[in-house]
Amino acid sequence: MKILLVTSSMDTGGAETHVFELARELVRGGHTVCLASSGGRLIPLLEAEGVSHSRFPLDKKDPVSMLRSIRGIKRLIKQNAPEVVHAHTRISAYASKIACGETAPLVCTVHCRFRSSPLLCRLSRWGERTVAVSLDLREHLLLCCPWVAAENVRVIPNGIDTDRFVPLKREGAFRRVTFMSRLDGDCSCAAFALCRIAQRLCDGYAELEIVIAGGGSERERLSEAAEAVNESIGRRAVRVIGHAENTPELLGKSHIFVGVSRAALEAMSCGVPVILAGDEGFLGAVSPENAELCAQTNFCGRGERKATDERLYCELVKLLDMSESERESLGLSLREYVVRHHSAKRMAAMTAAVYEDVLKRRRFSKRSRGGTLLCGYYGYGNLGDECLLRECIKRAEREYPNEPLSVLTRRGRWDRDRYGVPCIRRKDMIGVTSAVLS
Repeated sequence: MKILLVTSSMDTGGAETHVFELARELVRGGHTVCLASSGGRLIPLLEAEGVSHSRFPLDKKDPVSMLRSIRGIKRLIKQNAPEVVHAHTRISAYASKIACGETAPLVCTVHCRFRSSPLLCRLSRWGERTVAVSLDLREHLLLCCPWVAAENVRVIPNGIDTDRFVPLKREGAFRRVTFMSRLDGDCSCAAFALCRIAQRLCDGYAELEIVIAGGGSERERLSEAAEAVNESIGRRAVRVIGHAENTPELLGKSHIFVGVSRAALEAMSCGVPVILAGDEGFLGAVSPENAELCAQTNFCGRGERKATDERLYCELVKLLDMSESERESLGLSLREYVVRHHSAKRMAAMTAAVYEDVLKRRRFSKRSRGGTLLCGYYGYGNLGDECLLRECIKRAEREYPNEPLSVLTRRGRWDRDRYGVPCIRRKDMIGVTSAVLS
């Protein structure tokens, strides 16, 4: 299968790493993958895996950049003839939707809780199938964009390279607590909390060190806070190291991880006990008992209680008071969970199944002479008519898989993403006449 992945950038970050793992596993699975983005530090690694890359200004929203991106993607589609286009941000989805037209089906992925203003939601394009990395993001999408069909939105969790993120031997006298994330204003509250409670922690655990990894707008402020704490403690107990060059080694040699999302899953894959604490919520220490609850929010704790200094301190004390064997046992149970439910191979296989599904629907619905034309009051928000149409499409797919199907609806081709079949606008007399006579 030929697949075109489109995203805004390929620098370090949760969505970027997701795209990286997906592209690599698809190539290893025998698929041909090309990628369009604005570039980033992950591109050389992908090219070494056999993924071709084309650079467009997909990280910019101004009209000139958008036009350049649309033209570039359209040219890329013409040159490579991908069977599926898969977009991973709203900007890339918008550009890809216009560039694709009727040439190739579009699949989109929701990686985070996007802004839900009416204008932005109306401008968003979600493709013939949409993937959400967690259950709460699926619910957020369906709530903000009710015209998106629920049956076309699949939940596929993040995938981790469990062969790369493995437990390592921890050496030295210090017990390391690691935080890793973008250090921007919307995702660094736990890092600042660690700085504020470092004095109390070091008073109780003299052999403790705290490592804060990541880059962003708050890095300088964090470095200043860390220096102030270190001066008070009398040693370099808190280190702000910027981007980690070797993430598996940094996580694998940690004793406890504090953070959320993909970084938390990577730490779990390394057999490290994890405390979920972030700007969106606090779930405390992850265990086999609450792992499924954590997965419902992509290990971000969205909607849960607020992360406070006291809550973080109490959870750290619980883990620090464990014996080495108890922490190791907890970490290994978390790794087993990741291997079963969040491996990159599993994620890529589930995504490839979505591609096959959308291609099957595209082959079924391809307009040709003959077939069936459904006429009704479709696309006007009438619940009974909507349910009837969806059931008709499902039954037609099941009982007449080789017969083309099309529908008269309110908005014509804009309803295609909603129903997954060719749609003709009811007031388009030329289109309706052509559909009836074909």
